[in-house]
Amino acid sequence: MIGLVLAALLQLTGSAPETYLEAARRAEAAGNFRSAEKAYENYLAVRNEPEVWQRLGLVRHLQNKFAQAIPAFEKALRAKPDLWSAHLFLGMDLYRMNRFPEALDHLKTADRLKPDDGDIQFWLGTTNLALKRYLEGLTILESVATRQPGNLEVLRLLAQSYAEYASRLASDVAERYPETPAGYHVHGQALEFEGSYAAALAAYRASLRLQPGRSGVQLAIARVLLAENKAQEAIEPAKRAVQQTPFSEEAHRVLIAAYERAGRTEEVARENARWAGLPH
Repeated sequence: MIGLVLAALLQLTGSAPETYLEAARRAEAAGNFRSAEKAYENYLAVRNEPEVWQRLGLVRHLQNKFAQAIPAFEKALRAKPDLWSAHLFLGMDLYRMNRFPEALDHLKTADRLKPDDGDIQFWLGTTNLALKRYLEGLTILESVATRQPGNLEVLRLLAQSYAEYASRLASDVAERYPETPAGYHVHGQALEFEGSYAAALAAYRASLRLQPGRSGVQLAIARVLLAENKAQEAIEPAKRAVQQTPFSEEAHRVLIAAYERAGRTEEVARENARWAGLPH
């Protein structure tokens, strides 16, 4: 009699975990991630399986519960270190918690386990950029953009990161070598941003004296002169800026604005027609 009771109990406890697992899979398929999370937790209270810990991490991730997803992925990887997808999602969630060095370690492991995967490459590049490792991050994302030319998020990140990187390099140059064309140029930009137009103009002109053909300085001078309501004086540097960068919309816009404020309507019409006729 006792043997029959024990057999029945074993059968019941053995079937309960499978019931939880089936319920979790049905809920996940239906998009009910909260119910799936609870069912996976019930299953894992009875059985310890790395793939199920990974599923638990995933349904938490899909609910934006990144902090709670992290330990689930970690438990999956302690039991089975070669789960590349667990490394990927763990890296993503660590990234979202601003734990960038840890995220990078797991993303590198995911990349080693599954080379050239687009999602892994995207997050690998993004995490490198978050760590200010611009060369590594930009190189990876350039590769992703080549393979996914329609990926607007990659293009946005590239544009933003190139601008940040250029600004950082320029600032470094200005700090280390202030009395150089680049140093005066960056200093002028800072003064212009602050509204110190006379000082900005002096810095820009100092940059030009040292490097007469330096790109962007003529445009900056024209822009500052316009801000000082000196439209007639702004025309010549604006014209030189257009000659230097004929496809620059800003250069044409500044020149047209200078002509307009100076009351030179014929030149305004001519410059508008010239800009409209360029290939954009």
